[in-house]
Amino acid sequence: MDSDLYDQQWRVEQEHWWFRARRHIIVSLLDRYAPPPCDGRLRVCDFGCGTGGNLAAIADRYDVTGIDKAPEAVAYAKRRLGDRVVQGELPNNVDLPSEAFDAVLITDVLEHVEDDKGTVETALRILRPDGVIVSTVPAHPWLFCEMDRRLHHFRRYSKRQFRQLFTVDSADVELLSYFNTLLFVPAAVVRYSSKFLTYRDATVDLEVPHRAINAVLEPIMRSEAALIGRAPFPIGFSLAAVVRKQTKSHGHVVHRQSNALSTFAES
Repeated sequence: MDSDLYDQQWRVEQEHWWFRARRHIIVSLLDRYAPPPCDGRLRVCDFGCGTGGNLAAIADRYDVTGIDKAPEAVAYAKRRLGDRVVQGELPNNVDLPSEAFDAVLITDVLEHVEDDKGTVETALRILRPDGVIVSTVPAHPWLFCEMDRRLHHFRRYSKRQFRQLFTVDSADVELLSYFNTLLFVPAAVVRYSSKFLTYRDATVDLEVPHRAINAVLEPIMRSEAALIGRAPFPIGFSLAAVVRKQTKSHGHVVHRQSNALSTFAES
């Protein structure tokens, strides 16, 4: 994304309602689906870690590693996490060992990468068997606008397109769901109207709103953490997936049972 937006993200991601609520949802999915660690603490890698907000929130509980292409992002993330953050480019310039991690986070990153399928394959390579990918992306291609361009998005995803990324032999999709559903209508109106209001500064979405508004919006979105994957969300501003790397027993692939509710409505 544009370099000035890294400065802005560093300033706001600890306070802005969207960053805080999304982080809560991501961590809740990680806690729910990640396998027990083989030894010691869970090993988590964050692809496209940005300025390090997600990893900083879990670094006291898990062994964390972050990777990002942008030097500005890596410099900011290193302030929080030191040498646990490295520079690399998805999908091929990822100097990390195979089957080394219990979980890989790819949160609002795949839309930035031209080869999104290759990025998923790289994540599966560095996962140990039974490990999970927790991924989020912006939903609905019809909402693509100037903010997406400034963030250097290649695309927004339909639910079907998102599922197809994980249609590979070594993966089981255990959750596929919309989220940011309760605030979808106002968010979609603002984002869609920005297609026509060319004078609107695209960075406004990254500013922390008035503290009263911020305090109201965060718990609304956070509340979805308890429901995602357990109740069907027919629409939402974002999509989430949890994908498990298949295990093998005596040469046979072992599949886990998918959550039927999480794959509801493939539109």
